[in-house]
Amino acid sequence: GETWFPLSTTHASYQGGRLTAAGTMKTPGFIRESDASWICNTSSEALRVAPQAAKAVLFYSQRGDSSLDPYSLHGSCPVIQGYKWAANLWVWNRPRDALDKAKAQARQAGGHKFNKKISPHNNLQVSFHNSNPFQVHLFWKNLDQDTLVKMTTLPANDGAINFNTFQDHIFIAKDDADVTLATFVMQPDISRIDIPPSQ
Repeated sequence: GETWFPLSTTHASYQGGRLTAAGTMKTPGFIRESDASWICNTSSEALRVAPQAAKAVLFYSQRGDSSLDPYSLHGSCPVIQGYKWAANLWVWNRPRDALDKAKAQARQAGGHKFNKKISPHNNLQVSFHNSNPFQVHLFWKNLDQDTLVKMTTLPANDGAINFNTFQDHIFIAKDDADVTLATFVMQPDISRIDIPPSQ
């Protein structure tokens, strides 16, 4: 059940042997199944970290300039005996400007009060309703890329849709003229949202 890093060449057990097929460095995030099988072979010189209770493997997936570090490519060998439990935690070690900006804009646009205690695993079910005499386009705010993703178009006169979402996700309602009607920040106490009329 080891966690392996097939492109590492700086660990002590590496003696210059084959780790992966040529070209793997050019496809970060992907490794062939045959290579994965070879890496888990006990004669492979690949960097392998055996699981230990109450221990963690910490590594950076990006360089200082935010580019992807191909050496972070990793995987897992099959568990031969017993069990292996794993939990991933992604940590940002610098401010996320786009995220902070989006939250501030949502507050200014009249969105619901923002809860500073972010609970990304708080699954919510919310229904959006459009009683306007015109259709409304509903967008989800992708904070990581600072973009809007169109989710659906609510028909005029009682159009409705249900969504599974998470706390602090941001939705924006727009009319056909691309005018923003409202911005909504998801919170646990919200289960129904009525789209307001245009100004």
